[in-house]
Amino acid sequence: MSISVSASLPEVVPKEVRLTPQVRLCYLPMEHCKGNYLSLRFLLPLGEMTSTYALLPYVLSRGSTDYPDIDAIDRAADLLYGAEITPMVGSEGEWQVIGFSASFLADRMAPDGCKILEGVLHLLSSLLISPCKEGSTLLPEYVESEKGKLCDRLRALKDNPDLYAIKRSEELMCAGEPYARYERGEESEVASVTPEVLTGAWQTLLHTAPLCITYAGDSPMDRLLQLLSSHFGSLTTPPAPLPPTGVVRQAKGELRRYTEKLPTGQCQLIIGLRSGSVIGDEDHAAFSLLYAMLSSAPTARLFTKVREERSLCYGCSALSDSHKGILLITCGLRRERLQEAEDAIFDQLSALAEGDFTDEEFESAKRWLMGRYPILEDSPIALAGWYFSRSPLGIAESPRVEAERISRVTREEVMQAAGRLSPDAIYTLLDRSRTRKEAPHEY
Repeated sequence: MSISVSASLPEVVPKEVRLTPQVRLCYLPMEHCKGNYLSLRFLLPLGEMTSTYALLPYVLSRGSTDYPDIDAIDRAADLLYGAEITPMVGSEGEWQVIGFSASFLADRMAPDGCKILEGVLHLLSSLLISPCKEGSTLLPEYVESEKGKLCDRLRALKDNPDLYAIKRSEELMCAGEPYARYERGEESEVASVTPEVLTGAWQTLLHTAPLCITYAGDSPMDRLLQLLSSHFGSLTTPPAPLPPTGVVRQAKGELRRYTEKLPTGQCQLIIGLRSGSVIGDEDHAAFSLLYAMLSSAPTARLFTKVREERSLCYGCSALSDSHKGILLITCGLRRERLQEAEDAIFDQLSALAEGDFTDEEFESAKRWLMGRYPILEDSPIALAGWYFSRSPLGIAESPRVEAERISRVTREEVMQAAGRLSPDAIYTLLDRSRTRKEAPHEY
């Protein structure tokens, strides 16, 4: 059965421009959207300075020489028709990503002719390049305030069993790999950061890290380049090459098991697998379809077979890092259902590898996945994220190209992708608040 890619929107063709040796622009013309999106993302290897760099965007967002405090920043954003400026901390594989994002109205939509894009760029460049300082260091008051807030957020992870279990499973599964570093830092490390250390990190960032600017909107490219050059043209240092993300294609040795107890209210089961597939691989489209059949499509096996039909858990889904080649299957459940749920999940993985699925299930997931990709072209934020995750790898293919690849994936290729999954580690977070009588089975 042949499935074609349909889309009502014009295809967005990206344009890559090297603004300076340090600054690269990905330009996405989206004239049909009323809103624009722009992100400034620095790429850094995950490592010893990760906690320090995780703090930096929050401190920089507190004020600058032109906008000395949050009230001044908010007033400026209000005058730009409610532009939203947000600090960013994340990761792509084994790279930490920090910076700012901005969502704002297209200039043509402003009834008074306000130059919104120009105002947003002035605000962003001021926060990044001219932050508030006391003498030669970043303002200690802002540093200490944001340290406390970030430590509170990191400490609160244990109050969210889903996120905490994912973080811990990644740390344990990838011990010894940079990926084990949490991109938002560790509480003890953040608490020890001084204004002097953070100032040094800020200066190092501006002089050594590659800056990726992604713009999705309706501004003519020549005008955008002129504005960007005036605000960020001073960042000219050729950055050192980023180390590639290490990919372990297949789990090594025996399946490892880890157990931890916290008063979480429910148990969490995380099954970590090496997928054997990353972005750029010829067979990655098959893995994407496998992932849809397993977790994201409306007929996803983890939802329909494990949660709904057998009622083994409160929720069951999967997360995939297609830079690192990792698949995490997450499950929230009662302690007495742990072994049964684990067996059921592995049964579904085996069924997909053996081809135990109907043509209708296969085609339905394919249609759903193919339909998701063109929708990205109606969202500046989503499309910018799509290209950013691929551009550091030198991949600039559109979502429609990926949809076409999905259309050609066969049943056998999905089976092969499922067969390549290799279980690496299983992490179990037990609810310490329950008594042994309530939970007779210890794992």
